[in-house]
Amino acid sequence: MSQKNMHRVKRVLILTITWLVCSCSQNVFDSKKELLAYLQDLENGYVQKKEINGLDFAIMYRPTDLLVQQVINEKTTQMELDSIRSKYGKFIYFNISLSNNGKEVLNSVINRKSDFGGMVNELAFGMGQKVHLISQSRDTIELLDYIYPREYGMGKSTNMMFVYPRNKEFLKNDYFHLTIEDIGLKTGEVGFKIPTKIINQEPKLNL
Repeated sequence: MSQKNMHRVKRVLILTITWLVCSCSQNVFDSKKELLAYLQDLENGYVQKKEINGLDFAIMYRPTDLLVQQVINEKTTQMELDSIRSKYGKFIYFNISLSNNGKEVLNSVINRKSDFGGMVNELAFGMGQKVHLISQSRDTIELLDYIYPREYGMGKSTNMMFVYPRNKEFLKNDYFHLTIEDIGLKTGEVGFKIPTKIINQEPKLNL
């Protein structure tokens, strides 16, 4: 074999190995159940938990494909799927849950009617001013939306989803800070350090 051909073969081998390594590093799951199990494993970095003054805080980064799966069906074409992924991929999503002894905050912590009404109002309308996503360069990232579904005591935690723009410049940094101000439960401000790699390398579903 000529030296030129040997260089060509070597180059092909290097490209093949690189492709295999990259493919193996991508986490693609066949079901939502498998993906959620991966996300909920604390070692993978997608969930962080803290207990402050008897209140349990948990945050989870929610990969794009979990939202995409909710709006597609067996009739969705590949072109439509790509378009939906592109649409939802413009944003990043965080779930925040609060609980006390395995119960929703409203049902486990608040006793007086006046406190209950104030907390309902805070959770439904005030959390946009209480939760902050801050870049490594100390820029506060604009909150685009948050969702608080009332579960009326049927859930094990109070859950909310926060939506932010997927800013490519901020994602070049190593981490974000997510902070939650005290919402009247004597916890003080609670902070989490979120590595950007979990967003840049977010797992996908085999849709």
